[in-house]
Amino acid sequence: MNNFNRTLSMTGIFILSLFSFIFSNCPNGEDVCLSLDGSSLNYDTSTDIAGFQFGHDGCASGASGGDAAAAGFMISASGSTVLGFSMAGAIIPVGSGTLVDLGSSDCTESTLIDFIFSDSEGAALTSGWSEVAAGCMDDTACNYDASSEEDDGSCWYVGVGNDYCDCEMNMNDCLDECGGSAMVDCAGECGGDAVEDCAGECNGSALEDVCGQCGGTESDPTQCIQDGYSLDISNVNPGAGTLDIIMNNEEAVAGFQFNVDGVNLIGASGGSSEENGFAVEASSAGVVLGFSFTGATIPPSNGVLVTLSFDSLSESVCLSDVILSDQSGEALDVMVGDCFEGFGCMDDTACNYDENAVIDDASCAYEEDCLGECGGTAMIDCLGECDGSAVEDCGGECNGDALVDCFDICDGGAAEDCAGDCGGMAEEDICGVCDGGETNIDNCWDSNELWIQSFTPTSDTTATLNLYMSNLESVAGFEFRVTSTFDNFDLGATSGGSTVDAGFEVSTSSSGMVLGFSFTGGTINSGFGLLTSIDVSVENANDMYGYIFLSEVVVADGAGIEMDFGVQDYFGVGGAPDAPSSPDMLMAEVVELINV
Repeated sequence: MNNFNRTLSMTGIFILSLFSFIFSNCPNGEDVCLSLDGSSLNYDTSTDIAGFQFGHDGCASGASGGDAAAAGFMISASGSTVLGFSMAGAIIPVGSGTLVDLGSSDCTESTLIDFIFSDSEGAALTSGWSEVAAGCMDDTACNYDASSEEDDGSCWYVGVGNDYCDCEMNMNDCLDECGGSAMVDCAGECGGDAVEDCAGECNGSALEDVCGQCGGTESDPTQCIQDGYSLDISNVNPGAGTLDIIMNNEEAVAGFQFNVDGVNLIGASGGSSEENGFAVEASSAGVVLGFSFTGATIPPSNGVLVTLSFDSLSESVCLSDVILSDQSGEALDVMVGDCFEGFGCMDDTACNYDENAVIDDASCAYEEDCLGECGGTAMIDCLGECDGSAVEDCGGECNGDALVDCFDICDGGAAEDCAGDCGGMAEEDICGVCDGGETNIDNCWDSNELWIQSFTPTSDTTATLNLYMSNLESVAGFEFRVTSTFDNFDLGATSGGSTVDAGFEVSTSSSGMVLGFSFTGGTINSGFGLLTSIDVSVENANDMYGYIFLSEVVVADGAGIEMDFGVQDYFGVGGAPDAPSSPDMLMAEVVELINV
């Protein structure tokens, strides 16, 4: 009897061990976990199974038996599908065993597909293939895993193919202590404290300065010069109306230009540009130009290039169209910093309080106008209309047309002539000169003008663009943008004209910007004629019909002051008609949308 019990117990242990191997948990905790053992499709379910179905490649066409048959399931096996269920509502209870015998050991996990299991309520059950836990199964190895059911060859041992002195992956130090921290110093002493300085000298005293220069003396981190060239916005002060442009340049810079978008500039001063004698001009359009009339350069540095003054700015201030040039007039690769954002009213008692603002821009308003706009300027006019345009004339009549003349008489008829004399008779001649006597318009070039004189194809894909200038005073530098309606319109080299006579360096960019100035302080004398010729590449120079435009024109005199210049709006090519003006006062109404 004892022998029988012992045999039964050993048999139970063997069966449990076998089942623990066969029915390992599914990796994602599925309701039904499946595995294959020869021709047996085994299962381990945490929910009663009331029906099942799966596809196969023909390997299970003889499926039968198993716990499904024992539960009274009807089992149907075709050449591609196995189906099992009970007409009497029987179930395969929670537990594990053999679902069916597939009738063949040819089936694999990849040939058994599209499993569907349902419970007694008809709800779908999740299912998946079990995975055998793999790992190191040698209990003498450092990475022995008692939960592993299959050895994956990952076992490792102290000193076998490695220098470890224990299973914690420690190594002997120079005192032969496992896991110790003693090291041989630069003087060759185990456990010594001698170290190399930044110059590589053992026990030396050289130290890196704040810029990381070994033996350097710099203490101001803002003066640390980085590799390359960059331009950033910094120190924006809405109250003072100033912002700094920070430039990092690893080599000397001989000229610069850029646009500041989102701000109305009124001046430029200070920084490394002023320290090195640069003439800097900032236009209200946001264009900033800097160069030296004497050929000076800004040496390698990292700091304020220029401080710009402004009288208004938006919530986003950005740099664009940045050009830095070296002493040869070549453009340098520049990294442009992020836009500066975060302006608004920070007083929570104001009617325009902005909870997202980080800098108060002094825009806070506390009253609404007659239109209900916070801080608005709309007022009730003399006709009682909010934001109306009616005003009283000098005679006190609402919307009247009486005006005070130059003799300070209401509704008088006296007017100033071109000389500023009230009631005078002086008139401008054909050249626009007050009280002048010129009648021939060909003699009227005495003004500052810039225009395109001609555009001449030179090959199937190239042409020459001739730009003319008339200037009353000497010109020390200029910049402007050339754009076109033509496809693949790109500017190339420049030649000839008054720029060559004056020794100017003229460069063009892929965005159409043209920059000209002299490193030696030369100027273009007062006069009239060809400024420069620009080589242009186009898609097809022999079949051209369109326009070329001049914009963003800045011309400076010898003192670096911007000159007033008239600019040709556009130049027609190929008989193109006058460019139409942009339409306004248009209204539209959507009547019906069809097939949108």
